[in-house]
Amino acid sequence: MKKQWNDKEIEFLKNNYLNLPTQELANKLQRTLSGVKNKLHVLGYVVNTTWPNDEIKFLSENYYRIPMVDLIKHLGKTKASIVGKAFLLGILNKNKIWSKEDDIWLKENFPNRTNGFCARILKTSESSITNRAFHFKIKKQKIKYDLTDEKKCPQCKRIKNILDFQYKKERDSYSFKCKDCLNFNSRNKIVRFLPEQEKEIKSLYAQGYGAPEIAKITKFSKKSKISRFIQQEKISRTNGEYNKLQADKLHKNKQFGFLIALERFVKNQQAYWKCKCSCGNTNIIIVSQHQLTSGGTKSCGCLVNRRGSLSPLWAGYEDISGSFFKRIEHGAKSRSLSFNLNIQEIWQLFIKQEKRCALTGLPIKFGQRSQSSDGTASLDRIDSKQGYFLQNVQWVHKIVNILKRELPEKEMLYIIKHIYEYKQLQNFNFETNLDNIKIMPINKR
Repeated sequence: MKKQWNDKEIEFLKNNYLNLPTQELANKLQRTLSGVKNKLHVLGYVVNTTWPNDEIKFLSENYYRIPMVDLIKHLGKTKASIVGKAFLLGILNKNKIWSKEDDIWLKENFPNRTNGFCARILKTSESSITNRAFHFKIKKQKIKYDLTDEKKCPQCKRIKNILDFQYKKERDSYSFKCKDCLNFNSRNKIVRFLPEQEKEIKSLYAQGYGAPEIAKITKFSKKSKISRFIQQEKISRTNGEYNKLQADKLHKNKQFGFLIALERFVKNQQAYWKCKCSCGNTNIIIVSQHQLTSGGTKSCGCLVNRRGSLSPLWAGYEDISGSFFKRIEHGAKSRSLSFNLNIQEIWQLFIKQEKRCALTGLPIKFGQRSQSSDGTASLDRIDSKQGYFLQNVQWVHKIVNILKRELPEKEMLYIIKHIYEYKQLQNFNFETNLDNIKIMPINKR
């Protein structure tokens, strides 16, 4: 529904329509611009739309020189009103007819003159100038400025005299802006923190942290402000210094295999580390950072001669090698026997038997290598008719296991008892050392 006009609003409109712009009237009455205009038309009042001579002169001189936004602010009129007045004055010429003299002048002056200067001389817009230059394939060269030239600042968008502009180096390039904008930027770049905050930022930066990491740790400013503060204090570092700090933070005094990283240095644009080996070797080992962190070099060379559990390839548990355990498992599967054991369980059983044979009480051990003959421990099934599970296995001497073979334990003990009693009657010497017995391998059929 339309908002009805009351007597106070109509009285205010009658008293002020000549003194105030229509838009301001609409704002004070909280109505639309078209609503105020319609009401004035109904009341029979006509708004004075004539242009003063000074405004017409200003428009004629500056229509192509000043942006439309600045014209609207200066004249206090709408864009449609300004464009319409320019059209009536003959200023607006969208389809300029280019003469031969215009083209010759453009080819001679466009490379080293500004677009605004060319537009003022040829009485057309800057876009028309650039389009015509593109048509003739004319490119810009080094621009020559006169003291009367004007230019639009790329930051504040205002047209000013060329003397008000200045070059200033910003990082790796130069900016050509008005002096006001450059001074404003320089004032904005000054960053201040509390003394304790500045000390904390400098300390973290010296430890190798960057602006994003410092912002996350401190939580009292954004990374952009901290980055500007670091540049302002002139404590920024090179890529080489940053890489060294990062490497020290990640690798220094850390252990990689048996090597402990001590000091980093660069040689022939490649990073190296001085390391020491934890085996006890006091010599300093030089290793490249790539070989150290990727695991290509793990020791001073001592791992080459290490065997058993000291070897880097050790895959067993305690004294039981992985290949020894796999050989037992493979043998069970080849004979179609169930196998429900893991290497930790049989080691605990070995400790429970106090590292002795379950049938003879003799001390038993594992060899240093999986195929070595110095090991005497052998895993035996108590009931040879069943498979491998924890309640049916025991550790025995390997000779005892060979003697037992597939016999039940009671039958084997019965035979051993009669052998012992029979030999005792003949005064047999039982002082033979089982460790000196050489067992020949059994041929597999």
